[in-house]
Amino acid sequence: LKTAQEIEEEDMDGELNYNDRLVRADVATLSRAERRARARHIMKQQRRRQVPGENEADNDGGPRAIQPQEDADGASPQNNALSRKERQKAAKAAEKEQRKLFDEERLRQQAIAQREAQLQKQEREKIQAERREIEKAGRKAREQREEMERYEAWNSFIAAGEIEVDDEENRHDDNDGDDDDDGNSSNRNSKDDNGCLDDDRRSKGLSLQSFVERCRADGIIQTDELAAELNVSVGRIHDRIDELIASKRVSGMLDAGTCRFAHLTQGQLSSIAQRLEQMDTLALQNVLDVAMQEMRS
Repeated sequence: LKTAQEIEEEDMDGELNYNDRLVRADVATLSRAERRARARHIMKQQRRRQVPGENEADNDGGPRAIQPQEDADGASPQNNALSRKERQKAAKAAEKEQRKLFDEERLRQQAIAQREAQLQKQEREKIQAERREIEKAGRKAREQREEMERYEAWNSFIAAGEIEVDDEENRHDDNDGDDDDDGNSSNRNSKDDNGCLDDDRRSKGLSLQSFVERCRADGIIQTDELAAELNVSVGRIHDRIDELIASKRVSGMLDAGTCRFAHLTQGQLSSIAQRLEQMDTLALQNVLDVAMQEMRS
């Protein structure tokens, strides 16, 4: 069992350790009761430093009383000691100053974090704006290119650089490829060393205006000769003429059997229709004959 003196000494040690922890602790983290206990402990320490203890050993080891000593100006140490109210006021001022310093540091850290977040946000917005500008420029260039392609297709009879693929011919080449080395050579010769199609496989361009002027000058166009000239198939020429007639951009009559296209004005077509109504029989050859007669008249 512990004696009463040992228990009292342990209590005093625990209180000292607790008070020391309060003094070293951050004021902003303490409760109101802890701050009051801290202030009381600080005031006790100040009193101990300002007023000497009464039980102080003398030279022979015995206790002696400390008598007030007069200063040179006649003032005693007790007169220099702060009153209790003043000590409390000083402790509160020190506590307030610590809280102020803590708040200033917290605000400074918050300001730094906010500036960094703002800079990061501005950098992200800048990158996103640049990406949007690049995408916008790409879309605009693509739209302009597509618009130009549509205009060229609309303004051309046959666009330059077209490549026709004859499916039937390709199937024939595939079937004969294993037995005919010459066929393979011809297929290989259709490409250059870089694997690109030779220019002789590409069509030669002809504007729609040039085609109309040729029709007006010649009257009748041999579509097979025009196909050979433009390096396309006769079927491609006939399909294009049908498209132009359907859109009413060209008027005339096409005879696919004889590969002839007769360019006719609207007045000539009306005259042909009237003459055909007077015939007893109506056949394609009759229509062509009447068209030829109308063109010669």
